[in-house]
Amino acid sequence: MSAEKDEQWQEAIRQHLDAVRAFVDATSKLSPGTWLRPVGEGKWSPAEISEHLKLVYEGTLLELRGGTGIKIRSNWLLQRFLRLTILPRILKTGKFPKGAKSPHEMRPTTVIEDQPKALAQFSSLAGEFQSELVKRKGLLGTRLTHHVFGYLNALEGLRLVTMHIVHHQRQLP
Repeated sequence: MSAEKDEQWQEAIRQHLDAVRAFVDATSKLSPGTWLRPVGEGKWSPAEISEHLKLVYEGTLLELRGGTGIKIRSNWLLQRFLRLTILPRILKTGKFPKGAKSPHEMRPTTVIEDQPKALAQFSSLAGEFQSELVKRKGLLGTRLTHHVFGYLNALEGLRLVTMHIVHHQRQLP
């Protein structure tokens, strides 16, 4: 691996850790009532946001460990278009397009009401994800599946997961 690529990895790892810590810090300060209250009309509660992020980690860990990735819901041409136009903007700003929906597999159906327990699980999964991804960072063919962007290389996947956390942290009260 080149020195430049290694520096990109180190920066992506640092940003991921920072995003995880910031999310846990922000959500741990919420009152129990706020934890379970939707952040807006038709929006998820912080507990549901946390569960959603955990589901993303569980799905990506399953894929990294040899399981099946999430189902791709866009055709090849749309994937290329979105990867050239939308993905760079997300990776730069952490802002996802308005109205973007998560795939059904990543939508929370239950939550853990015990806030410290939920955040401990989130932190643990974040650490597992990063560890698994870093183990494979130099291996050809390591990829993560995104429902509209298609297959992302390991570094893109790490950066997108990081920006996804940033996106959801901005939704917190």
